[in-house]
Amino acid sequence: MDCFKQEKDISLGSIAKKCIGFIVKSLHFFIFGFEFKAIFYHISPLYRCLNKISVYFYLEVIRMENKYKASGYTKDSGALHLYVKDIRILTPKEYETLMVVIPKDFHKTIFDVLLITGMRYIEMLRLYKHREWYNEKRNLIHLPEEAQKKAKRRQLERTIYPLPGMFSYILKDFWEGKKPPLEATWNKNLQRWAIAAGINPYGLSVKTTRKTLESWMIAAGILESAVCLRQGHDSLTSMRHYQGLVFSDDELREIKKKLTSWGIGK
Repeated sequence: MDCFKQEKDISLGSIAKKCIGFIVKSLHFFIFGFEFKAIFYHISPLYRCLNKISVYFYLEVIRMENKYKASGYTKDSGALHLYVKDIRILTPKEYETLMVVIPKDFHKTIFDVLLITGMRYIEMLRLYKHREWYNEKRNLIHLPEEAQKKAKRRQLERTIYPLPGMFSYILKDFWEGKKPPLEATWNKNLQRWAIAAGINPYGLSVKTTRKTLESWMIAAGILESAVCLRQGHDSLTSMRHYQGLVFSDDELREIKKKLTSWGIGK
């Protein structure tokens, strides 16, 4: 078990770099005909590196499988239609219920900022440090490249618009409140509040608000291309995950009403 703990901290990048080095040296020996013992001397570390990579991925799989099992949570069998890749999507009623049970105002403000903007959690954390990203005159948030350092992201910057008419007051409370917690703490907070609200906590995480807004926009009939631009997705394929979501007629009416009040719907 100790060896697994030790391997868990291995950097995949450093392992890959070493492996490439060993491969190049080994090829050099094969091409120029060095003796077998010398070749084996370099192949052996390569094997150890590849073994470390396999352990790394094994631990990642175990970690993902046990993400919620460790807390004893199981997926809500009565809301299977509200999961996107195991991320729980909220209904309007659940959003309202959570807002009631969240005890501290600055937590409610963070929750609102995340849901209304659909920002990634890291983007919200950086927005807290950069008031200049909000254009109060035009009531929009412009996220520059440094707002989200994500390697696979092709959209280097984006503008979050439209926003609710009174959003400047929400942001004022946001910036005057305490510094938002780290992702792990927010995950635990959400799950604790969900239990207090009578909602199954399985699948609730920092991604919940972002995925909830995206699903609401798609359900309300907003063009997928518009959703992609606002949310910072570089492909319409990412919207296919929401095709299996089903909202009741009442929920759909509430979704459209909520989005319209936020200036997003029609």
